[in-house]
Amino acid sequence: MIAANYCDAAIPSTTPLAATGVALLLTNIACLVLPRHGRFAHPGGSLSYIRNHAVMNTVIVPAAFLTLASGTLWPDVLAALGILCGNERAAEHIWRAVRGAPPIE
Repeated sequence: MIAANYCDAAIPSTTPLAATGVALLLTNIACLVLPRHGRFAHPGGSLSYIRNHAVMNTVIVPAAFLTLASGTLWPDVLAALGILCGNERAAEHIWRAVRGAPPIE
């Protein structure tokens, strides 16, 4: 997508990007606020993942506005690379689970 848009002047649509970021952020906040007992109990580690996703979703909203203001795709690309780096540990957990390796502590 970056290569296709690099030569073309088209930038990603910012309204769906910002709306998605806000909706996901509200979902993450709701997951953190829900009671920690009964059906909505969270294992200890999942709360940190919810918090990390909330931070990542918070980055999406300013990236959308910066993309619109700058007229380039680079704020969107930098936000995506930041999210990619933030999800590296989650990807490692999934990879180890698929391969049958012991989980990371």
